Amino acid sequence: TLGYFCGLMHKYMLTTGDMALLEEDIGGMAVLQRLEDALEAQLHYRDDKTGLFRIDDEFSSGLRPLAEHVTPLRGAGGSFHSDANAVFHGALPAMADIEDLAGNGDRSKRYRDLAQDLQSSIQAHMWNDQMQFFCDLQMDGTVSDYMGIGGFLTGLFANQVYRPGGLATKEQADKLTAWCTHPDFVSDLGVISLARSNPYFDP
Repeated sequence: TLGYFCGLMHKYMLTTGDMALLEEDIGGMAVLQRLEDALEAQLHYRDDKTGLFRIDDEFSSGLRPLAEHVTPLRGAGGSFHSDANAVFHGALPAMADIEDLAGNGDRSKRYRDLAQDLQSSIQAHMWNDQMQFFCDLQMDGTVSDYMGIGGFLTGLFANQVYRPGGLATKEQADKLTAWCTHPDFVSDLGVISLARSNPYFDP
């Protein structure tokens, strides 16, 4: 995804000092311009009311994380997946750091501000208080009760390529880590399954 790629780019430049890579021409366009255009194209999917990024056919087939092949069970067009938002969030601070290295302070600040807004939106709109878990926001504005690996990715990992850590508050992170020892998930062999929300799941 864009977030992981930007994270790798940032680490590469810090490790090698190869800032010229940003100006490398690829098909008549500099690498940095391609990254900026790719990020800006995704802003089209941002919802003005919630600040979250919605899923539709193009978005879900092109940008969503492929950690679980359960999109039809979670709600597709018009809904908001927690892990898709978390992974897209990962592109914003990574791009902000890249823009800093390129000397583009205004762009860096814009991406940092967007990242902070998105993190606040995820914490506010995608946390299911009853389940103590990050779930998806449905088209009607309600939080789903779908539990899957995406909730852990959202809260605890987000963009591990760029920087370890997720988007949960400390209180939310404590609840998520408690799930890791819950009898529904843990056994002598480790985590059994996060599939209990699948209608075909047979305990």
